[in-house]
Amino acid sequence: MRTAPDTSSTAPDLLPFARRGYDQNTIVHSCIRELATITSAPVYEVERKADDGTVERVDYDLAEHPNADQSMAEFVELLMTYLQVSGNAYVMRERGRSGAIVSLQLLRPDRVTVNLNKGIVSGYTYEIDGRSYSLPPGDVSHLKLPNPADDVYGLSPLTVCARYLNIDISVSTF
Repeated sequence: MRTAPDTSSTAPDLLPFARRGYDQNTIVHSCIRELATITSAPVYEVERKADDGTVERVDYDLAEHPNADQSMAEFVELLMTYLQVSGNAYVMRERGRSGAIVSLQLLRPDRVTVNLNKGIVSGYTYEIDGRSYSLPPGDVSHLKLPNPADDVYGLSPLTVCARYLNIDISVSTF
């Protein structure tokens, strides 16, 4: 088994899969859109289990609107798209002055680097417009698809079928 480096692990390059697979292949695009819209359809609720074992619904605004720009359905749809295209999705928790979570933001997977210290996640680096931002591990949730060959990053379904996608796109273009 491969040992993860101590400083950071290299993220898979999302852009070729997004451009060639998702953008240029009708079947791939349709399948990912179908998965994304199906998973975004349910109404999500937040529940809390009390000490006496009863479960109560928590009126939690983030369950309906994770941030000012997205409904939960839009948030989940984009999260699923990121998972299917890159194998990874990152959710950043924004906190108010009191430390309470005030919004959830999706981070583009191709801009995130997982920082490791002795094989343990020590933080994340988010790069945008040539600037790097360090994010503490407690403020980022990393969702990933199973990848038996990598301890850090998930395996995209597009990575697995890239060879056949390239053939399909080449034949269609020809």
